[in-house]
Amino acid sequence: FVHFHRSCLFFLVRLPWIWHIYDVWCDEFANLPLLDKNRLYDYVASKAISKKRQHYIFLDEIQLVEGFDSVLNSIMMLGNTDVYITGSNSRLLSSEISTLITGRHIDLHLQPLSFSEFYTVDGESYSKEDSFNRYLQYGGFPGAYQLLSIDTSIVHEYVQALLQDIITKDILVRKRVQNIDALRRLASYLGSIVGSPVSSKRIADVLANERISISHNTILDYMGYLNESYLYSKCSRYNVTGKELLRTNYKEYAVDNALISVFGSERNIGYRLENLVYNELCARGFEVFTGWLYNGEVDFVAIKDNQPQYIQVCYLLADEGIIEREFGAFKPIRDSYPKPVLSMDSFDFSQNGIQHQSIIDWLLGG
Repeated sequence: FVHFHRSCLFFLVRLPWIWHIYDVWCDEFANLPLLDKNRLYDYVASKAISKKRQHYIFLDEIQLVEGFDSVLNSIMMLGNTDVYITGSNSRLLSSEISTLITGRHIDLHLQPLSFSEFYTVDGESYSKEDSFNRYLQYGGFPGAYQLLSIDTSIVHEYVQALLQDIITKDILVRKRVQNIDALRRLASYLGSIVGSPVSSKRIADVLANERISISHNTILDYMGYLNESYLYSKCSRYNVTGKELLRTNYKEYAVDNALISVFGSERNIGYRLENLVYNELCARGFEVFTGWLYNGEVDFVAIKDNQPQYIQVCYLLADEGIIEREFGAFKPIRDSYPKPVLSMDSFDFSQNGIQHQSIIDWLLGG
């Protein structure tokens, strides 16, 4: 099984005379009967009747089919099928599916456009700096980018509608959420505190002031739902000295800066840059944590193949105090792993073996 974005399917399903390819878009009205798992299996089995040829089955928004994991396993048992599933809910990656199809699936996590991808197109009309400012504000949702060339004023409306669709389809319906107002308010609140430690007590107090009553445990459940739906991502704290994870004072980052523009419009540019760096590190395959030290913290500890990097992010290294703060954060760390400082400055402030780099160049892979 491979899970990837719907747009990747379009070219393939246009060539049925070359390959035996069949697709089912589960969110289309005409396919409502196929949301019954038995009917879906019968439909696929009828298409894959020839045992002499390989059949390629594409199932979009498969999470709408109750019990879809057992259907996938049964389709694979036909013996002549490759199955590609797409969807917007992390149930596609659940332990139940992994148990059924161990060793026979590949998970591809897709994110909104990175700045490098964004600039590949946007750079035809804008300078690197101007394109970055557009990306910083409007984010990398492909649908939002298409609207940028038409009317920037409706981009936020599009993002808000997209978020409401995700919350409704992937959380309210599937999780049978009772306190709808609390969930929606929580989604917006997390967008306004991106990069800050999360406290369920503080969230409960904020909601209580708005006359929304919710328990701490329910808040934690709802945040889990938002993480599962890929709207936000939990970033745990990592004890740099003790090499262990800490349970408290974790942070939540938005999957795209568009969420900050919609919900956290007052968030300063430093937090927006931090959010971009977090998502870029995840896209590059790092496990990402916030770094805790006895006398301070490091913005990110990014680990890949057991090799860490320590990363500081700031807007501008505007004076000696800021330079000392950002570079000095690494002083308690005695190992020799990379310790870059990323900022919007074009001047190179590298010192004492610590590399400084323009955040724009870093995002472009420089």
